[in-house]
Amino acid sequence: LLINSISVWEKFYKKVNEDYIKGFDDQFGINPYQKLLAVYFQLYQSTKNQLYISKCYSLIEFIKNINKQHDGTLLSKNNSKIFDSISNYCKRKNCSVINYFITHNPVFTIAIISLPDTTLMINCSVNNDYIPLNHSNRIFQRDTIRNNDFKFKKLNYLMYEAYFLKIESVLSKRKITNVAIINDGFLNSLSFDLLQTDSIRNRTFFQSSLIKKYKFSYFSSGHVLLKNNTETIRYKQLNILLPKYNATNYSHLIFGERLEDQIGLLFNINNIFKGRSFLDKNQLLQYLGHVKSDDNAREQYLILNDSEVISSNFFFKKNLEGSSYLLNGCSSSIGREIRFDKVKSFPYILLNQNANAVITTLWPIDDKDNAEFLEKFYNYLSEGLSSSDALRQTKLYFAKNNYSPSMWGAYIYYGNDFYLSKKETSYLYIYISIGMILVIAIIFIFLKKLKLRNNTL
Repeated sequence: LLINSISVWEKFYKKVNEDYIKGFDDQFGINPYQKLLAVYFQLYQSTKNQLYISKCYSLIEFIKNINKQHDGTLLSKNNSKIFDSISNYCKRKNCSVINYFITHNPVFTIAIISLPDTTLMINCSVNNDYIPLNHSNRIFQRDTIRNNDFKFKKLNYLMYEAYFLKIESVLSKRKITNVAIINDGFLNSLSFDLLQTDSIRNRTFFQSSLIKKYKFSYFSSGHVLLKNNTETIRYKQLNILLPKYNATNYSHLIFGERLEDQIGLLFNINNIFKGRSFLDKNQLLQYLGHVKSDDNAREQYLILNDSEVISSNFFFKKNLEGSSYLLNGCSSSIGREIRFDKVKSFPYILLNQNANAVITTLWPIDDKDNAEFLEKFYNYLSEGLSSSDALRQTKLYFAKNNYSPSMWGAYIYYGNDFYLSKKETSYLYIYISIGMILVIAIIFIFLKKLKLRNNTL
């Protein structure tokens, strides 16, 4: 029955206009993409045939990368090649790549787990239950993280059971700690760092957090993971965009300005004032300002002043190759996440336009807390750590020192690593100072000898 249904759904796919399919939200369970994927997944569960993993991976890549310019090929050779390339990536990096996809009616939370030695596909949810994910960046960050850490701990334990428990047994067996997450839909609002391995009241939030065991990075698709994964970039300068909100409707960021001075002691910095600087290639850019963002809007905005913004749509069809972005504003990671609607968040758009890395936040952050967090982050960078290691060590520092998870848990790392070179010490002034001291010393000695000579005469 399953095998016979494949041709039915493929035929349905071919008949339906692509733009129309993109608009399906699957509320009636008739989306042909999801149906075909669910069929392949059930066949894999029944037969354990690796061929069906490849078919699922290819279809997931098609769905996550679909756009109006797509050629309409459902299972292209390129998508199949990505499946093989991901396996080689895991061998080379000794890591795991987990590609999630959620189907509806039937409900499957499919996780394709690529490992150095094999690839698995499982339904990682518990009893096929789909747990709503809006708590991590909307309601519960306000009502539970700040007011009731234990309640938040229990919620994140449920999320752990639903989306990571079965996977962790596979990772632990192979002692793998570096994990790349390719999320799907509302899973994009989840920080795996915060997931709890238990809900015991007398254990602290940090003691049970997955961040103790793993370093997570995030990607929008396997295609994005592979296309920018070349040599690690080393930047010699940090460009900073720090809008001045002194005479606007937006609150003045006092601690952001102080942070800029601290960063300038460690690295070569360049202040920029126009949004077009975001389009330059091969740059590292730090944004310190307000962000207008929500999960229903089709655009996100970096706020420059009352009348000027940088829209997420500003980056469409631009080549941002070699550039990395640190967007430290409230909820800079949140954008429209309806499946098949690819007008999404800043990280999704920037990565798909060839950006090397993006660091964003899942919920509103405090100006003072953000400055304190970034100061520690840049200190780790100055010690020679890679960007993803520096971010994780910063989180661990604040978590170990009992800071609230609302302070350190908001930051998410997308993409590949980079390094930032420390400011080279200028010895010119030192040499000039030494030279002046020597000249003064010589003159002093000369005058002293001249005085002795005159006294002798």
